[in-house]
Amino acid sequence: MKEILTIGTTCVTDMKKVLCLIGISMLGFSCEKIPSSATNKQIEKQLITTDSSAIHQKQSAVSDTSNTTVIHTDTVEFISTENNANYLVYHLKKDYKIRTFMNRSKTLSDIYRSDILEIQWKYEGESDLNQNAILVSLKKIGDGSVSKFRKKYPKPLSYHWSGEVPYDRDFLDGIYRNVEYYLANSKNKLIQLHLQNTDAQLGYSIEEAQKEHKSYVLIGIFNRFENRENMLQWLYIDTQNQEIYEYDLPEDRLIRFK
Repeated sequence: MKEILTIGTTCVTDMKKVLCLIGISMLGFSCEKIPSSATNKQIEKQLITTDSSAIHQKQSAVSDTSNTTVIHTDTVEFISTENNANYLVYHLKKDYKIRTFMNRSKTLSDIYRSDILEIQWKYEGESDLNQNAILVSLKKIGDGSVSKFRKKYPKPLSYHWSGEVPYDRDFLDGIYRNVEYYLANSKNKLIQLHLQNTDAQLGYSIEEAQKEHKSYVLIGIFNRFENRENMLQWLYIDTQNQEIYEYDLPEDRLIRFK
């Protein structure tokens, strides 16, 4: 009887070892790493340690992937810049859409609206929903209409306003750039005629105006001749989005300038 019990106990013990080895094999671990004489607690401890190490390796791989920075390269049209407390913001157009980029690279000088730029940029932010487009590098690769206009008409434009509104330098520079852009691309035959005249003295007046319950900056483009200002075209500028509108006097309506 004792002999039978001994044989049974031995069989049970052997079966436990076999089941344990099968389980370890299914988990992808080598049986050679665990000695046959190891206790259940030792086996359990080694399994937990190995499993934790595998999880840590997976987490590291995910972290490395998320930290990979992708640098994009694009050819864009320059629209304008805007001063921020910490950096300069660039408004650039691609495929008829204007996008905003934060610039931390070298700032370009002597670039004008519609100039062609080659940029490198990346996304940066704490999450996919809160990411900013950051400029890594930028360079001018082509003249736009304003650069060509400046070469063709090198005289500075004169301007004036009543003085009742204390416009700052950034505002005045922005209006100047918009007027230049209009003159460089205008199909107005009267303006084109004056641009061909080397004696022309083009300028503009600045006023505040309301149209259809909306505020605009009203620009009066003129040619000065013998101390007189001959008006050539009225423009309405929406300073919120830099849109320019030609004023159709006979129809009393605004026509978006493209």
